[in-house]
Amino acid sequence: MRWQKVWQRFLSSANLPLNESWTASTYAQNLPEEWPSVRARAAQVFLQSYALQRFSSNDERAIEKVEKSLEEYLQVLAK
Repeated sequence: MRWQKVWQRFLSSANLPLNESWTASTYAQNLPEEWPSVRARAAQVFLQSYALQRFSSNDERAIEKVEKSLEEYLQVLAK
């Protein structure tokens, strides 16, 4: 449930469509070209973190890392 909330929060804040067949890596490869490079980079960092941690054996620590990565992405958006 927590993973789903993080994912939905990212998609919502990024204004990206939910595509059930896309992985985090697919999203990273298909970010809008018009995004400023700092925003695209922050999104890629989040997506990479999500992809690496999502199925980690240490679920609690993994979700905390991804939540931190999402907060960093949101800080970039706020600037």
